[in-house]
Amino acid sequence: MQRITEIIPVALQGNLEPAAPNLKPPATIEGQQFEVAIAGKRICHGSEEELKQALRYIYILVGLRAQNYPADIAKQLLHAYIFEDYGGHTPGELRLAFKMAIQNKLSLRPEDVTCYENFSIAYFSRIMEAYRDWAKEQIKQLPAPVKDRQLAPMEKVDINMIW
Repeated sequence: MQRITEIIPVALQGNLEPAAPNLKPPATIEGQQFEVAIAGKRICHGSEEELKQALRYIYILVGLRAQNYPADIAKQLLHAYIFEDYGGHTPGELRLAFKMAIQNKLSLRPEDVTCYENFSIAYFSRIMEAYRDWAKEQIKQLPAPVKDRQLAPMEKVDINMIW
């Protein structure tokens, strides 16, 4: 076993500055928006008001007239459906999904994106499933989360060897 007095000078010769992380920014604006969107609070952990705000934005985005917004039972069913089946997404992701859909950046046919004044659960699901397909590829491009490093167990050191 080496003496500590022999090891210290060798250890001090190395570069003491931490290595710069090798993080690539997302290649597209949508990739950047995706990173921001997934960092938000999940729908299942949020309030119904947060969901309503995201849906109002979407209604305006797709050109739905106020008199055609889902109301009463249709609205309740839509909200329950979103909480149950899309609750793992964030309100920001909902906004991003519909924004990308109207910009033809998801794998949807133009007729699948047009709302036709009928915002239904089927319409919502069609957009979100195309978004999920896109998001699966985007998530692979994100940097891996930093994990806690486990230090190797130290060998027993005889105190007499240090001095």
